[in-house]
Amino acid sequence: MIGCDAVGMSTVHETMVAHHSGMRVIAFSLITNKIVVDYDSEEKANHEEVLAAAKERSKDFENLILEIVDNIQNGQQQVEQVDK
Repeated sequence: MIGCDAVGMSTVHETMVAHHSGMRVIAFSLITNKIVVDYDSEEKANHEEVLAAAKERSKDFENLILEIVDNIQNGQQQVEQVDK
């Protein structure tokens, strides 16, 4: 193993740039397949596996994001009411 539980393809870099630009950031990553460490392994990285896993979990991700956006909006409304 390489000493970590998961490796992101770009989330960290994009988040750092957005934060540096003054944006408030929230990021999500979906782990879709196992890493293939051994070059001689019979197991190979498989893009179809990634697409299938993403499709399988897409509704869960959609529901999670909708719930978070709703909570952010409700929190903002509560803050605005307190400020009045």
